[in-house]
Amino acid sequence: MALINCPECGKEFSDKAVSCPNCAYPLTNTDRIRLGIIDGAAALKQAEESCREGNYSNAYETYYALAQKGDIIARYRIGVMLLRGEGVEKNEEMGIDFLVAAANSGNSEAMLQLAAYYEKKNKETSFEWYNRCLENIEKFEKNTQGEIYKELGILCDDAHIETKIDYLGKAMDLGADVKREYAEVMLRKGQSLLEQENFEESREYLFKAKELGKIEADEPLGRCYFELGKKLENKEEKIEMLRKASLYNNEEAKKQLSDIYYEMAVENRSIDTLELASYLGNENAMEKLATIFNNKGADIYSPDGEMIDIAEAVNFFSKSKNLGNEEARKNLAAIYNQLGVDFYNGENGREIDFIQSEQCFKNAIEMGSVSAKANLGTLYNQYGLKYRDGKNAKVNMEQAEKFFLKAMNLGNKNAKKNLMMGYINSYFRYKHGVGGYICDPLKANEFLNMARDLDSEMLKEIGKDYYKRAKELTLQGINYDNYKKINSYLKRASKLGAGDLTDDLIAFYKLISLYYKKGKNGFTKSKNKSNIYMRKAAELGDREALKKYKPTKHSKKGKEAFERFTGINTTAIKKSTKGK
Repeated sequence: MALINCPECGKEFSDKAVSCPNCAYPLTNTDRIRLGIIDGAAALKQAEESCREGNYSNAYETYYALAQKGDIIARYRIGVMLLRGEGVEKNEEMGIDFLVAAANSGNSEAMLQLAAYYEKKNKETSFEWYNRCLENIEKFEKNTQGEIYKELGILCDDAHIETKIDYLGKAMDLGADVKREYAEVMLRKGQSLLEQENFEESREYLFKAKELGKIEADEPLGRCYFELGKKLENKEEKIEMLRKASLYNNEEAKKQLSDIYYEMAVENRSIDTLELASYLGNENAMEKLATIFNNKGADIYSPDGEMIDIAEAVNFFSKSKNLGNEEARKNLAAIYNQLGVDFYNGENGREIDFIQSEQCFKNAIEMGSVSAKANLGTLYNQYGLKYRDGKNAKVNMEQAEKFFLKAMNLGNKNAKKNLMMGYINSYFRYKHGVGGYICDPLKANEFLNMARDLDSEMLKEIGKDYYKRAKELTLQGINYDNYKKINSYLKRASKLGAGDLTDDLIAFYKLISLYYKKGKNGFTKSKNKSNIYMRKAAELGDREALKKYKPTKHSKKGKEAFERFTGINTTAIKKSTKGK
């Protein structure tokens, strides 16, 4: 047992008592800590337990009592609580006072806390506290050491750039994420040395910045290598420096190096060195190399007029063309065009392959080949016919149209008429529902209008062509084998605007009616069919046909069709012909 003085009345009493027997003052936990009844270490442990439980008020009271007794850790803890407002009303000024007291007593965590606090408020003060941390660096863990060096490097100004570089370098060695900052400062240092014409040192800093991903280092680095190369007497060393400068796109270095390579190439007759000079933009080298490549291509392409190694020839001509050789471009165009023709026709060891042919023609067109343009037009026209007529493909007018239009754009003279015929065929297929098509008058008229929009005059000419075919067959003699074809040609000619063919159709229908009536020219006698064709002539307004037509021999549908086309009542005809 020990005697203590009462905080209230000052009289002595036993430390075991709960309250002062003299004035009844109750001893608090804080009093016990302040009076030394509770051990400091135990009190700290008690405060930490309160924090873990979230009882910050109790923790604050305990820390405050310990702080009054001069406990460094308690001062640090209470400073943090006041800064954050944990368990007590936030009071930054008071918190800073406690942290400063702890830091001045050697608490490294307080120093770090103060350094971080002042980062956004006062960079100079922050820098001072980070320096205090640096003085106690061994007290921190490795990752925290890295962060301290990082912040010192960032806060340090360029007036002390060497120190800044040192800090950031150490931070990077300790694993801190300072790659961007370190690269930036190395670049600035390198550029500064370059301005001072200290090329050797400048190169080292700039190269490090480049290694760290700073692409802005390229241009000054190229300048460094160029300036260093200028001073060298040894030719090999000079070339090496100029080569490095060229890699960083230094134009002056490229020019000097290209001239050196060109001289060496001419002296040693080296194509490899000539290529280096050409790559670096030496115009003399480019011209000479282009000629060499074109000649090599020509040697491979046409010895004795035969192509030996197409791929190798294309390779040489392409290289020459890329260097600006016009003759090589023409040769390349000729090769691609010929390959296109070979794939199209299946010649010179090539199998027919329209896809390969198309690509070759396109390549030739890129090279300026007029022939290839015409050939590609022919190929597209062939594709159009394939889809229009269903040759080795399903009939597809949309695809046919696409290829015919491509062919037309390439100047193919047949494509327009072939497209027109595609529209015409589609019109008749939908009009009459033939060839697997459903009868659709609206769709039919769409195609007819598309044909007119394409070229109305050509449409008439095609109609006249159908009329010409009909006349040619007529002159050969109308018989059962050709009358349907003549009928089709005449109808198409009329629909496509060949002119007024009413008289021709009337004469044709009356003649077919006669042949069916008498069974002539291969026709089997049939009064019904004879009457059908007489009706067709009557529908076109022929008076003789109107008298001879027998509506009684037709179905109701046939009569209605007749009345619709002629406007004549079949009953009236029946009465007028009765008894005749």
